[in-house]
Amino acid sequence: MSDKETLSHWDSVKLDDIIQLKDELTLSYLMDQGHEDLTNGADFTVTRKRKINAQDGNAKWLIFDIGFADFTWYLVVKSDKSDFDLYVYYNADEFEDGDRTDMIEKADWLLEEWTDDKELKELEFSPEIKEGEDVIFKTDGAKYGTCFEDSDESFATVVEYATDVEHDNPLMIALEFNQIEPWEDEEESLAEDDYGDIEVEVSVERGVNINEDSSYITLLQGCSVMLNDVDVLRI
Repeated sequence: MSDKETLSHWDSVKLDDIIQLKDELTLSYLMDQGHEDLTNGADFTVTRKRKINAQDGNAKWLIFDIGFADFTWYLVVKSDKSDFDLYVYYNADEFEDGDRTDMIEKADWLLEEWTDDKELKELEFSPEIKEGEDVIFKTDGAKYGTCFEDSDESFATVVEYATDVEHDNPLMIALEFNQIEPWEDEEESLAEDDYGDIEVEVSVERGVNINEDSSYITLLQGCSVMLNDVDVLRI
């Protein structure tokens, strides 16, 4: 088994490492854009790294922002308990990242219809996204987890879409991030020891709250790539 067949190989990728893409779709696109010297593949630089662990423990996503020339794509490594797959995504055309208010104003099709009996933070993601008249991307529903980036943590919602219509980029993934706010509660109580002396006992509870009013949503589109079409060049 080669190193890149192990999840730890991808988990160890660091900022400024090079992700080399050699798939036909990527190289064809870059050549059409006038880029040259792609004989050995296209060298993308890792500019950001995030990891999302699903709450149910059944999935993990490594998300690498990778830069080439003047644009950014995303390499996503999705793993389950026994295997993993690679995907390359780009920012979905004409979609602007933002919070839930921005979605209602500019991309209300990404969330279910907002009615008077619901708060904006309660809206689920749409079960399908239409692209033109004939292409429909569908999802089995949202997955929830914690996103780790350096020492920061946030609550993450992951919604994966796919279409069964022939398409160069048949996948979409919607990501929403909410702030996590830690809390700590101390409670003092009096207790008598074996000798009848009174002692003060302090118990501490810790936890986190999800700030549902904070929100950052992005939508990516792309396709799966073969393991042989991706290499990591360590810096």
